[in-house]
Amino acid sequence: MYELLEHPLYLPGLAPCDYYLFRDLKQFLRGKRFSSKEEAFIAVDGYFAELPKNRCRDGIKLLEDHWNKCI
Repeated sequence: MYELLEHPLYLPGLAPCDYYLFRDLKQFLRGKRFSSKEEAFIAVDGYFAELPKNRCRDGIKLLEDHWNKCI
């Protein structure tokens, strides 16, 4: 169960999508070139398909710990 936590309207350090998941995706995509949008979609789908099942849960836990330190 998750609890909605209060935070400032814009605090990038606490944005769940930027905190762990997309940072790693950007690293995965760094330096790659795609000849089409579909090719890029396939690469991103493959990236997410290969993530361990507990990756999102662990990332949310890291975010919770980070939030507690910041707030």
